[in-house]
Amino acid sequence: MSGGIKAQTKQALHNLSTILKNNGSSLSSVKKVTVFLTCMDDYAQVNEIYAATFTSPFPARTCIGNQNSNRFSLAIEVSRLPKNALVEIEAIAVQERIELKSKITITP
Repeated sequence: MSGGIKAQTKQALHNLSTILKNNGSSLSSVKKVTVFLTCMDDYAQVNEIYAATFTSPFPARTCIGNQNSNRFSLAIEVSRLPKNALVEIEAIAVQERIELKSKITITP
C-alpha cells in the first residue's frame, strides 16, 4: 500500500464512509472505532485526520495504557498489517430501523 500514514488514514476512513453509504448509513452512525497502527509514533497524525473526519460527539475508541507512561493511547500497535499497510481502522456502526405499522380493519 502506497502513501504515508496520513494518506493511508484518509483512504481507510474514505473506504469506511463508502461502505456505510452503500448500506444506507454514514460516519455519523459510527459508535466505536478501533485503530491498529504499525508504529505508535504515527498516532498524532492519525488523530489529526480522525478529528477532521468525524464530528462531535466522536465515536468511542479503544484505549490501551502504556505502563511506562501516564499517557494513554487510543490505538493498538501491531507488528504488521495486511498488504503492509501502516494503519487499519475497524468500526461498529448502528443503523436505525424504521418500523412501518399500518392498521388494517376488516369489515364483514
